[in-house]
Parts: sequence; C-alpha cells; structure tokens
Amino acid sequence: MGPGGESSKLFDQVAAHANANNTTLYMLDAGGVPSISSSGRSWRLNRQGGMAYLSRKTGGRTLFNSNALGPLLDDAEEHLDASYELAVAVADHKPGALREIDVELAPTLRRQGHRLAYRRSWQDKSRDQMIADRLVSAAWLDGSWLAEEANPLSVAMRFTATTPVEADGDRRRRRRNREDVHELVVRVAIPELAATLLPGPDGDRGALGLWLMAVERDKGYRTPARRMLLELGGPEGLRPHGGFHFVDLGVKLWEGEYTVVLGVVDEPTGAMSVLREATSVPSTG
Repeated sequence: MGPGGESSKLFDQVAAHANANNTTLYMLDAGGVPSISSSGRSWRLNRQGGMAYLSRKTGGRTLFNSNALGPLLDDAEEHLDASYELAVAVADHKPGALREIDVELAPTLRRQGHRLAYRRSWQDKSRDQMIADRLVSAAWLDGSWLAEEANPLSVAMRFTATTPVEADGDRRRRRRNREDVHELVVRVAIPELAATLLPGPDGDRGALGLWLMAVERDKGYRTPARRMLLELGGPEGLRPHGGFHFVDLGVKLWEGEYTVVLGVVDEPTGAMSVLREATSVPSTG
C-alpha cells in the first residue's frame, strides 16, 4: 500500500511516531531484482512507493530492485559518520499534534550536489506519552539494554499468584476463543531514601509516579499503560514501612507468556527507574 488518499494520514502518523522515537527507517525490498515479466509490477511499485515515502520522511534510504544488501548498509554507516543534531524550542506545545520540519541546504552546497536526509516530521508528545513509549521500548529491546543505570531508584518488583477473574464484555467480543482471564498483582517496593521530599507548610512532601504495562510475547498484544500517583508525606501521604514504600498494582491478562514493564518516577527530580520481568499467566507466584 502506497501513500495517497486516506492512507497518507496513516503513513504520516507512522513516520511521525518513528521520528518521535529517534528511529530512522532504511527500507529494503527483499524481492531483489524483478523478473522481466510485468506481472505484479503495479503492486510492486505501489509497495515500494510506501517504503520510499517512509524512509524519506524519517531521513533514511531505500534499496529496491537489487540482490546486494551491502550498498544500503554502507549508506547507513556513512549517515552515522556525517550527521548533525539541530534543536529548536517550541513555544506552543500541542500534545499529539503532528509537526512538519523543513531544513534548507545552502545554495552553494546544493550546486555541488550535496543533499540532506533528515526527519521531516515529529509528534509533540505529553510526558505520559513519552514514558509509555519508553515502557514499550523496554519490553522489546534486548535484556542487556536494561543495565544497572536503568534503575537509579533501586526499585524492586515481584509477582503474586494470579487469580481468575471475569472478562468484561469488550474483551469477550474481541477474543471469544480465549475466555480465561486472570488478575496479576505486581508488588512494588521503593526505598524511602529514593523519594525526594520538599518542605511545605504542612511538612515535607513528595510524589512517585508509577506506570505499568504488560506485553504478550507471542502476538505482541499490550495493555494500556496504567498510571498511579503516590503522594508522600503530609497528613494523608503514603507512609514508609521498614525503609520502603510498598504498593500493589493489578492488571487483567489473558492466559499466555508476558513481559511486564514497570516505570517509577520520582516526581520532584524526574529520576526514573524502568524494570521488566517475564511471567506466565496463570501462575502460582
């Protein structure tokens, strides 16, 4: 499917989402050199048009009608060696809005045959959207990416045994062949010293933001990111026990294999820990 008509909006959204997550698309048509026959030519050109559109919008390159992968890899390596970062301050933030980017090359460089490849759009995201995107990335990236520095708050989490629950109507309509739903409870422990408390008229106060998401490893289904704000200190804030703040988060899941991702943010400083753990549903804890 190539860009055009109603599909153009979808292509623009895909490109903007990739750009918002610092992703450049290098597109390869694995069909290689086409045969002399014109059979399927229109379909192939339409497909390649969509691939070329996405690579151009994200600052990448394409390789079509070739059996050699080397040139595309060499091109990507050259891009990394000849890239610059430009930044701009945006006064009117509109979360969710798609923005266009236009960068012009100096006329003398254009005459010398130089050209620019850059991300041509971006999506203005709210803080919650950016955190949710980070959880999605954490669920799919290789485990070595989540090193010690991904947990500066020294947060710990563990799972309790799942319990069967009733599926809501929407879930039953979407997946009638899978009726078994269970609730998974994630128990989170946050060190008391990891939370920043600021002085106020009624005592020291702080806050912790928690985000929870589960991704089914087989089909890629994921739950919406669940958010919880914990108020600390003051007369009604959460109190620590034994040097830790404890909280339970529940999520309803179909039977299957999941990666559970937890994000914890110290709201006053913005410091964030990201944890992930594999689990099965149902489970005995």
